[in-house]
Amino acid sequence: MPGFNERVYSLVRRIPRGKVLTYGRVAALLGVPR
Repeated sequence: MPGFNERVYSLVRRIPRGKVLTYGRVAALLGVPR
């Protein structure tokens, strides 16, 4: 099971150039909203 940081990096790498996601949205997409 990947660590939390690996999950974050994996998600953030898939954000298209020019697209903006808040920290809260990234957390929600990872299933850890808090």
